Amino acid sequence: MLCSFWGQVITIVVGENKDKVVIHKAILVESSKFFKKAVKPRWSPSRPDSDTIELKDMDLDTFKLYIHWLYFGAIKLPEENVDGVYTALTKAYVLGEELMDVKFKNDALDTIIDVLWKIDDWPFGDPVTIIYNGTTEKSPARRLMVDICACYLSIHSNSTQEFKNCPKDFLLDAMTALAEGKCNWKQLGSKSLYHEEGEPTA
Repeated sequence: MLCSFWGQVITIVVGENKDKVVIHKAILVESSKFFKKAVKPRWSPSRPDSDTIELKDMDLDTFKLYIHWLYFGAIKLPEENVDGVYTALTKAYVLGEELMDVKFKNDALDTIIDVLWKIDDWPFGDPVTIIYNGTTEKSPARRLMVDICACYLSIHSNSTQEFKNCPKDFLLDAMTALAEGKCNWKQLGSKSLYHEEGEPTA
């Protein structure tokens, strides 16, 4: 049983397997507009149990990463290859989009940039597809993917294999960025340029 230091707990039922994750309500609503609304009394009658929220389409591993971030303030990278790390981080960003958690999304993009600068590998393929399928046109995450692509092609101009399975919208955005000469390594290192403004309100 969870320590009662933070008070009331909420059970989140995740995915088709209905895995249960228990989390303190005070932590759950700290930065997510979605959960802040979901736990309000007016929504309780619509659920069989007022202290349980069901998220059928949620990925359990990604949600556990979010819970770790809520409690410890840092995104715990999975012990996988680099492609797996980028996939986990882009899924995390899309989860933040769904939960309307600006702080989490900003941290996810910061971590992608950290990995990019530490490891000589690039988030193309599945990570790009995840971002483009899970965000809107003006998303800073899309802009980051495009900026990374522009900088990559500035030093690997003859290597296009990595983009074979990327979404068409991404390829169009990337080609536009290249045509406009938008490769800027200094900008790519400035995390705040990809941050969204706004904190959740009560």
